[in-house]
Amino acid sequence: MEVSENVSVLRLGKNVASRPTAELTKSDLVQLMVGRLVSFDRLPRVASAGKTVLEVEDLWARDDRRLPALRGVSFGVRAGEIVGIAGVAGNGQTELAEVLAGLRPSSHGSIKLNGRTITGASAREIRAAGVGHVPGDRLVRGVDRNASISMNLLMGRQAQSPWSTHGIINRSYLLEQTKALIQRFDIRTRGPESPAKSLSGGNIQKIVLAREFTGSADCLLIDQPTRGVDIGAQESIHGEIMRQREAGKAILLISVQLDELIRLADRILVMFGGTIMGEISGDRVDEEEIGMLMAGVVPEPHSNTVGAA
Repeated sequence: MEVSENVSVLRLGKNVASRPTAELTKSDLVQLMVGRLVSFDRLPRVASAGKTVLEVEDLWARDDRRLPALRGVSFGVRAGEIVGIAGVAGNGQTELAEVLAGLRPSSHGSIKLNGRTITGASAREIRAAGVGHVPGDRLVRGVDRNASISMNLLMGRQAQSPWSTHGIINRSYLLEQTKALIQRFDIRTRGPESPAKSLSGGNIQKIVLAREFTGSADCLLIDQPTRGVDIGAQESIHGEIMRQREAGKAILLISVQLDELIRLADRILVMFGGTIMGEISGDRVDEEEIGMLMAGVVPEPHSNTVGAA
């Protein structure tokens, strides 16, 4: 929109429009790209938060350089609630996700899931306790690129019935479920046995979401859900996240996209330097205030911020 004189739009391999940029609005361009109207307004919701599912208290951790990355982080996430984590990349969000998923040790503090302490548990144990994890880097920790879609959807439940019996994979059930999830999550593929590496980044992300969102997790840890995903897929993913909320899941949503957090989160916690600078209600977001918190500046007391949870 800023540098071009003319725009051509490709959708599903076809040129659907070529127009002077000056004749198009951003909304027009999005509609041409997706093939329908797309809204990125805050999604409607009803208050449904229940008991506290995830409790984090005074959590400390170090980064890969052994420097402090988390400094006394405390918050809770309730059933039927989306808590967003905002902040400029590199302020502890990645380390927070890794600690909660069992991929990085904490140096101090506690983590509880449904009242049960899971501090220091392995990734396998945390998953078994009821945490679904959508990692920030889908290619490194989300999928096996060389494995088929069906095998990627099986990961983490290969020892569970009805997916397997006495260690033997139920192939017919796996195929049936894979086809159903491909349709539900609109994964663009030739079939269940297509390797993940043959798909676009957005469709690989849908594989991860399909696997994690259809498990038995009470808590969903979602890190950068729409990174590198096209606009139409973003809308679909946001809708699925809201359906998980409506189903009573406790959701911790980490995103560097402020508009995504505003659209989805019930509460937004802002991180800076490994600490939570403040909390803002999702329906009373002040972007200037969030920007100040992201820069490590605490606004004047008359603002919406109510402090760290």
